[in-house]
Amino acid sequence: MGILAGTMTQACVDLQPYQCTSDEDCIAGVARGFCEDARYCSYPDPDCPSGRRFSDLAGPLARRCTGVLAGSSTGSSGLSNDSKSSTSGEEPDLPDSPICGNAQPEAGEECDDGNTIDGDGCNTNCVRGGSVIWEAVVAGDADRSDRYFGLTQLASGDLVAVGHTHQQPDDRDVLLSLWTVEGEETTRVVYDVEDGPDTIDDALAVAQGGNGFVFVCGEAQLGGTDTPWISRWDPTLPLEPSHQRAVADAPGACHDIALLDNVMAAVGGGSTAAGESTAWAHRFSPMDLTPYGLATVAGNFHTRLRAVIRDDDGELVAGGQVDKRGVVYDTNGLGTPLWQTEQDLEIQSMRLDGDRIIVGGLTDDGPGNEDLWVAALGLDGRLQWTYAPDDMLTDEVEDIALDPAGNIYAVGHVVAGNNNPDRWVGKLDPAGDLVWQRSDYESSAGGEDKARSVEVVRVDEDDDGEPDTLAVVVVAEIGGPGDTSDAWIARVAP
Repeated sequence: MGILAGTMTQACVDLQPYQCTSDEDCIAGVARGFCEDARYCSYPDPDCPSGRRFSDLAGPLARRCTGVLAGSSTGSSGLSNDSKSSTSGEEPDLPDSPICGNAQPEAGEECDDGNTIDGDGCNTNCVRGGSVIWEAVVAGDADRSDRYFGLTQLASGDLVAVGHTHQQPDDRDVLLSLWTVEGEETTRVVYDVEDGPDTIDDALAVAQGGNGFVFVCGEAQLGGTDTPWISRWDPTLPLEPSHQRAVADAPGACHDIALLDNVMAAVGGGSTAAGESTAWAHRFSPMDLTPYGLATVAGNFHTRLRAVIRDDDGELVAGGQVDKRGVVYDTNGLGTPLWQTEQDLEIQSMRLDGDRIIVGGLTDDGPGNEDLWVAALGLDGRLQWTYAPDDMLTDEVEDIALDPAGNIYAVGHVVAGNNNPDRWVGKLDPAGDLVWQRSDYESSAGGEDKARSVEVVRVDEDDDGEPDTLAVVVVAEIGGPGDTSDAWIARVAP
């Protein structure tokens, strides 16, 4: 080993550490080495109890004996207790700080799987998937509630979160916040839709149109009646929108909005004055919010549409439930569904992924037995796979987002040992297999915690003007003092 070490020292002028990915990376002349789990090369050395010693270019492990048993075919990053220098015979001091990437979780590391893959549950900085990178709580007076429901990233890179805040016990106003991806809230707007006391207003969804305007929709009390409501804002979020409009002849609330080709689409639903439930979809002009093409479908139990996306042809695809059966429509006419479930199921979010649609929501097998649910549908309406674990009490998916590789990030809540809903964030691979999940988030004073929306956003980490990193941002409501709630936003590890 001493001859090999000397040869490598002469060949490498700056002696920078060299990391490998396979045994083939550790071939030095006639010497064949091993790529250990720490991603450094080792070579045979009879002076080591393990039979191997790390090379001179193994960074903090340079020239130490590995902890692998002689004759083993795979490497290990463990150090032998008999580790020694091949030149001095003296035992060197162990590193003072943890080594991320040596496959040994140490103090200060959440995990360490020894590989160089981000997003597999343990990232290359030894942080678990779903861990909070930054978080913020938006809380008004202690005896009132604040909530975030919707989230989107703007073309500028900033994020808009929408929800509501209580100004008085019976006066709930729309809440809009502008956030940087670094976690700074730069603008906050509290807006009373009808400018009067004791009204109940909610912002449930937000999207940016092709003209740059930000569109917000939800439910507002207009003329004393709960009415679906849509507004248009400048992306800087001034104190008031430039336009707002009720969705005529449509009951309930607006649950989602999306950009189609050159128009916007909105979907929603709810109970009518006659006690029926109606789902609806329509398009509207982004310039003055003029609606057209309103289509409805009636049902007898919580019938409504909760999600809308644009397909590759610029057409509307809407999802929700009719008579408690999950439905997906691929036209604005709401005629025959592209897909409909046989079981009671609520669809709450959808995303287009190439030639398939990813949908999320919950199955409903009776009170207290709701299971979070994610599925992939082909554009021909065929079900490709489902993810629906039956290991919680009551849980659901409220929103999903995709990264460029087709991985799925889902958020919602689960009810476990504390009998209260806990924020839940999970990641599935493109085949629908669970990569990681988290429901152990802190910063709640108790009560109900529910994650409401998720975005996979672009981040320019090196400030060169080009986004180079993907980040996952989540908004939620968390339990505040008493029966109140606070709005929560966080960036979590992928």
